[in-house]
Amino acid sequence: MDYVAYNRWANQRLLEPSQEDDLILPIQSSFPSLAQTWLHIWDAEVLWLSRLSGISLASLPSKSKNFQADNIAQLIADQDQKWLDWITEKDDAMLSKNYKYTTITGKEYEQVIWETVLHCMNHSTYHRGQVVTIMHQIGLKNIVPTDFVFYKRST
Repeated sequence: MDYVAYNRWANQRLLEPSQEDDLILPIQSSFPSLAQTWLHIWDAEVLWLSRLSGISLASLPSKSKNFQADNIAQLIADQDQKWLDWITEKDDAMLSKNYKYTTITGKEYEQVIWETVLHCMNHSTYHRGQVVTIMHQIGLKNIVPTDFVFYKRST
C-alpha cells in the first residue's frame, strides 16, 4: 500500500530538521513537547502493527522504556521500516480479510485489515499536522510540505 511508504517519507521529512533541544521544548498542544507527540505517533504505529501481527499489547510501548529525544527519529524510522516490510508481503485478498484484536483496555474487536492500515497511517498524518504547528510555534523555519501529492510528485 502506497500510503505506508508515504507515511515513512512524511515522517522522515519532518524529523530531519528537528534538533534534540527542539524536541524537548515545552509547548501547548495535545502533548507537552514535540518528543511526546512523536512518541504518540510511534506508540500507535507499534500498537497497530502488533495487532495486525496477532499480538495485542497490554500497554503503550513508550511506557515500558525510558526514551530520550535523541533516539526518537531512529525509533520512528525503524517502525516505518517494519510497516513497509509487513505490507509488501500482503496482497489485496489478504488486506481484505478480517482480523481480531484486543485493545489495551481489554475490549475485543474485529476489523478489516486494510481499514486498520488506513486508520494507523491517517492517525500519523493527523499528528504530523500537530508537529508542523508546534514547529511553527517554536520558531523553526523551512518546514517542508508533507502532503500526499508532494510524495507522489517526488516518486
